[in-house]
Amino acid sequence: MSKLNAKAYKKIIELNDSGINRSKIAEIVGTTYPTIRKTLKMAQNRETQLLGMSDEDFMIELFGLNEYTETGKRLPDKSAISCKLFYEQKSFKECWEEYVKECINDGVAYYKYASFCKYFKDVNDINKAVNGLPGESVLVCWLPETTKFDDEEKTDSIYYFIAFFQYSKYCYIQAYEDNSVYSLINALNDLFTFVDGLPCKIITTKSNTTNDVMFERMREFYSLEVSYISLSKMKGLLQSANFIVKKNNDFYQNNIALYNEQLLKSVNAIKDINNGRSLYEIFVEYEKDSLANLPSYMFEIFKIKKIKVEYDSHINFEDNYYSAPWQYIGTKLEIHIFEDKIDLFNGRIFIASHYRSVGKGKYITDESHLPTNNDKIKINRNYFINQAKFIGSCTSIIIENILDRPKYEQQAYRECMSIINLVDGTAETNNKIEDASSYILSKNIISSYRAIKIAMNQLDKV
Repeated sequence: MSKLNAKAYKKIIELNDSGINRSKIAEIVGTTYPTIRKTLKMAQNRETQLLGMSDEDFMIELFGLNEYTETGKRLPDKSAISCKLFYEQKSFKECWEEYVKECINDGVAYYKYASFCKYFKDVNDINKAVNGLPGESVLVCWLPETTKFDDEEKTDSIYYFIAFFQYSKYCYIQAYEDNSVYSLINALNDLFTFVDGLPCKIITTKSNTTNDVMFERMREFYSLEVSYISLSKMKGLLQSANFIVKKNNDFYQNNIALYNEQLLKSVNAIKDINNGRSLYEIFVEYEKDSLANLPSYMFEIFKIKKIKVEYDSHINFEDNYYSAPWQYIGTKLEIHIFEDKIDLFNGRIFIASHYRSVGKGKYITDESHLPTNNDKIKINRNYFINQAKFIGSCTSIIIENILDRPKYEQQAYRECMSIINLVDGTAETNNKIEDASSYILSKNIISSYRAIKIAMNQLDKV
């Protein structure tokens, strides 16, 4: 619609009441026919009422305060006022007074109380201040302000995680010892566990999550949609959350778990200004069942490391050896390291999972990862036996004994390779290895790389 002032819009109504056709009105006022048509449609059945208003009230009544900003006055922050009404239990009058103070402090014009109220029309408009369907989205962030609690030994800095369910307007607040991405993921896990479900989408700030691999993996794990918002657009929510936190600071007794219980008790007691019911009750009744079901287990934070699959179809992690499909020999896999297991990925493709072994030198092998025909791989049983034959017949027997010892011969490849790597290209070294192998066989010593090394040292002393 063309931008006109209040006098021009009033003239449109007056000319129409005089019986002048709309095309002529457009010509007189200097605007378009569609503008005339839309103006008269909005003014329909209340022309007399509108013409009796002041210019400012006329524009607000005709277009609503959201659309009419030509006065240079600051629009009230609907989201901020919504949060103050719900969480701080303030009246419209108190909200307007705070709005006026902010405008005066910033040196901008403000709307009178009557216009302020027209902006919201009624309390139901406040309920629509933050849109959303049940279970659709939850806004999450860290409260910018932290709280420091001192005791005799140390100072505790507490960070506050906030979650705001946009449909029921239920606000969840919990305290954590830091605001890292890992803590954010833990906080989301705690939230999802508490409400026993998952929203379709989380809305958060970019500061904690941009380009973070762990956050992205968490998002994929829960099949969450993520969108971003600036802190400035959460002003009202942050102010109200800060108000709740300050009310409960006296309950912190160097025990964050008990403190969180009190925070939950406090937010769960906040009542809806319409019906007096707690927002938590409203959440449970109208929104909780719309959340998606939780998976059988929650997302776990893990470390990531890239390790190459060696010639024996195993990776070396913490001096233990975990199998991977032989087709990935020579490929660097991404290892997700958990407290009790490791998962192997090729990019985003899951390859395998193993329990995380304690101790050193253990093989954890999945038989399906090994080739059914060892001729498919270059380094195999025949490779080691043939290499050993260049050293001598006794060494070849030692290699065969080592290959025959484990359940899967691949578990012996590294030990065999260590023996082959003793060769330095000289006949003298080959003879030492062969003599040591002969000695081991004559004494019925268990064939091993360690036995060869010991025998070589002993023979050197003779």
